Amino acid sequence: MSRRDARRELASDPDLLAIYEFTALVGASARSARQHERMVRAVGEGITGAGLLALRAIERHGRLTASEVARRLQIDQSTASRHLAALDELGLVRRDPDPDDRRVAWLRATAAGQRLLDRARDVALNDFDAALTGWSDDDRRTLAELLGRLQEALLEAEVDESGWSKPRAAATVRG
Repeated sequence: MSRRDARRELASDPDLLAIYEFTALVGASARSARQHERMVRAVGEGITGAGLLALRAIERHGRLTASEVARRLQIDQSTASRHLAALDELGLVRRDPDPDDRRVAWLRATAAGQRLLDRARDVALNDFDAALTGWSDDDRRTLAELLGRLQEALLEAEVDESGWSKPRAAATVRG
Protein backbone atom coordinates (compact mmCIF):
# COMPACT_ATOMS: atom_id res chain seq x y z
CA MET A 1 0.00 0.00 0.00
CA SER A 2 1.38 3.43 -0.88
CA ARG A 3 2.00 6.07 1.76
CA ARG A 4 -0.78 8.17 0.17
CA ASP A 5 -3.27 5.29 0.44
CA ALA A 6 -2.16 4.64 4.02
CA ARG A 7 -2.79 8.30 4.93
CA ARG A 8 -6.23 8.18 3.36
CA GLU A 9 -7.08 4.97 5.22
CA LEU A 10 -5.83 6.37 8.53
CA ALA A 11 -7.80 9.60 8.07
CA SER A 12 -11.02 7.64 7.54
CA ASP A 13 -10.70 5.58 10.76
CA PRO A 14 -13.15 7.17 13.25
CA ASP A 15 -11.45 5.56 16.26
CA LEU A 16 -8.02 6.92 15.30
CA LEU A 17 -9.55 10.34 14.65
CA ALA A 18 -11.23 10.32 18.09
CA ILE A 19 -7.93 9.37 19.77
CA TYR A 20 -6.12 12.08 17.79
CA GLU A 21 -8.71 14.72 18.73
CA PHE A 22 -8.51 13.74 22.41
CA THR A 23 -4.71 13.93 22.49
CA ALA A 24 -4.80 17.25 20.59
CA LEU A 25 -7.19 18.61 23.25
CA VAL A 26 -4.92 17.41 26.07
CA GLY A 27 -1.87 18.92 24.35
CA ALA A 28 -3.61 22.24 23.72
CA SER A 29 -4.78 22.34 27.34
CA ALA A 30 -1.23 21.69 28.55
CA ARG A 31 0.03 24.65 26.46
CA SER A 32 -2.90 26.96 27.21
CA ALA A 33 -1.99 30.27 28.88
CA ARG A 34 -5.41 30.26 30.57
CA GLN A 35 -4.74 26.78 31.99
CA HIS A 36 -1.28 27.88 33.20
CA GLU A 37 -2.79 30.94 34.93
CA ARG A 38 -5.45 28.79 36.59
CA MET A 39 -2.83 26.30 37.77
CA VAL A 40 -0.61 29.07 39.14
CA ARG A 41 -3.60 30.53 41.01
CA ALA A 42 -4.45 27.10 42.41
CA VAL A 43 -0.94 26.33 43.71
CA GLY A 44 -0.81 29.69 45.45
CA GLU A 45 2.84 30.63 44.91
CA GLY A 46 4.66 33.46 43.15
CA ILE A 47 5.54 31.18 40.24
CA THR A 48 4.60 31.89 36.61
CA GLY A 49 3.11 29.39 34.20
CA ALA A 50 6.44 29.23 32.35
CA GLY A 51 8.23 28.72 35.65
CA LEU A 52 5.90 25.85 36.47
CA LEU A 53 6.70 24.23 33.10
CA ALA A 54 10.43 24.59 33.76
CA LEU A 55 10.08 23.12 37.25
CA ARG A 56 8.09 20.18 35.84
CA ALA A 57 10.79 19.52 33.23
CA ILE A 58 13.46 19.48 35.92
CA GLU A 59 11.43 17.13 38.10
CA ARG A 60 10.59 14.80 35.20
CA HIS A 61 14.22 14.35 34.22
CA GLY A 62 15.75 14.34 37.70
CA ARG A 63 18.28 17.03 36.91
CA LEU A 64 18.94 19.27 33.93
CA THR A 65 21.23 22.07 32.92
CA ALA A 66 19.78 25.47 32.01
CA SER A 67 20.49 24.81 28.33
CA GLU A 68 18.64 21.48 28.52
CA VAL A 69 15.64 23.23 30.12
CA ALA A 70 15.66 25.77 27.26
CA ARG A 71 15.83 23.00 24.66
CA ARG A 72 13.06 20.93 26.24
CA LEU A 73 10.76 23.97 26.58
CA GLN A 74 11.72 25.19 23.11
CA ILE A 75 12.71 28.64 24.37
CA ASP A 76 15.94 30.59 24.05
CA GLN A 77 18.65 30.35 26.69
CA SER A 78 18.14 33.88 28.06
CA THR A 79 14.41 33.30 28.58
CA ALA A 80 15.11 29.99 30.33
CA SER A 81 17.72 31.70 32.52
CA ARG A 82 15.17 34.30 33.66
CA HIS A 83 12.61 31.60 34.54
CA LEU A 84 15.25 29.58 36.37
CA ALA A 85 16.52 32.61 38.30
CA ALA A 86 12.96 33.23 39.52
CA LEU A 87 12.62 29.58 40.57
CA ASP A 88 15.94 29.85 42.39
CA GLU A 89 14.81 33.04 44.22
CA LEU A 90 11.62 31.27 45.30
CA GLY A 91 13.69 28.37 46.65
CA LEU A 92 12.06 25.90 44.24
CA VAL A 93 15.27 24.73 42.54
CA ARG A 94 18.87 24.38 43.55
CA ARG A 95 21.97 24.47 41.41
CA ASP A 96 24.61 21.81 41.95
CA PRO A 97 27.97 22.45 40.26
CA ASP A 98 29.21 19.67 38.02
CA PRO A 99 32.29 18.14 39.71
CA ASP A 100 34.01 17.73 36.33
CA ASP A 101 33.14 21.12 34.83
CA ARG A 102 32.54 23.99 37.26
CA ARG A 103 30.94 26.05 34.45
CA VAL A 104 28.01 23.60 34.40
CA ALA A 105 25.28 23.66 37.04
CA TRP A 106 22.77 20.84 37.42
CA LEU A 107 19.28 21.98 38.43
CA ARG A 108 17.19 19.96 40.84
CA ALA A 109 13.79 20.60 42.39
CA THR A 110 14.03 21.38 46.11
CA ALA A 111 11.62 19.98 48.69
CA ALA A 112 9.62 23.22 48.36
CA GLY A 113 9.62 22.80 44.57
CA GLN A 114 8.39 19.23 44.92
CA ARG A 115 5.60 20.33 47.27
CA LEU A 116 4.50 22.93 44.71
CA LEU A 117 4.53 20.31 41.95
CA ASP A 118 2.52 17.97 44.19
CA ARG A 119 -0.11 20.70 44.64
CA ALA A 120 -0.19 21.27 40.87
CA ARG A 121 -0.63 17.52 40.31
CA ASP A 122 -3.48 17.50 42.85
CA VAL A 123 -5.24 20.28 40.90
CA ALA A 124 -4.87 18.27 37.67
CA LEU A 125 -6.08 15.08 39.38
CA ASN A 126 -9.12 16.99 40.63
CA ASP A 127 -9.83 18.07 37.03
CA PHE A 128 -9.85 14.44 35.90
CA ASP A 129 -11.88 13.34 38.92
CA ALA A 130 -14.50 16.01 38.17
CA ALA A 131 -14.60 15.01 34.49
CA LEU A 132 -15.04 11.34 35.42
CA THR A 133 -17.89 11.96 37.86
CA GLY A 134 -20.53 9.36 37.19
CA TRP A 135 -18.10 6.88 35.67
CA SER A 136 -18.03 3.48 37.32
CA ASP A 137 -14.87 2.28 39.04
CA ASP A 138 -14.56 -0.37 36.32
CA ASP A 139 -14.79 2.24 33.54
CA ARG A 140 -12.16 4.43 35.23
CA ARG A 141 -9.87 1.41 35.70
CA THR A 142 -10.37 0.35 32.07
CA LEU A 143 -9.60 3.87 30.82
CA ALA A 144 -6.44 4.00 32.95
CA GLU A 145 -5.33 0.60 31.66
CA LEU A 146 -5.96 1.51 28.03
CA LEU A 147 -4.20 4.86 28.35
CA GLY A 148 -1.26 3.08 29.99
CA ARG A 149 -1.07 0.68 27.08
CA LEU A 150 -1.25 3.55 24.59
CA GLN A 151 1.51 5.42 26.45
CA GLU A 152 3.71 2.33 26.50
CA ALA A 153 3.18 1.70 22.79
CA LEU A 154 3.88 5.34 21.86
CA LEU A 155 7.08 5.34 23.91
CA GLU A 156 8.23 2.09 22.29
CA ALA A 157 7.29 3.11 18.75
CA GLU A 158 9.89 2.52 16.07
CA VAL A 159 10.25 5.14 13.37
CA ASP A 160 11.42 4.54 9.82
CA GLU A 161 13.87 6.74 7.91
CA SER A 162 11.03 8.92 6.56
CA GLY A 163 9.73 9.72 10.05
CA TRP A 164 6.67 7.46 9.96
CA SER A 165 6.03 5.17 12.92
CA LYS A 166 5.88 1.48 12.17
CA PRO A 167 4.43 -1.35 14.24
CA ARG A 168 6.79 -2.75 16.85
CA ALA A 169 8.44 -5.98 15.80
CA ALA A 170 6.97 -7.84 18.78
CA ALA A 171 3.58 -6.06 18.80
CA THR A 172 0.83 -8.23 20.19
CA VAL A 173 -2.88 -7.72 20.26
CA ARG A 174 -4.34 -7.62 23.76
CA GLY A 175 -7.87 -7.16 24.76
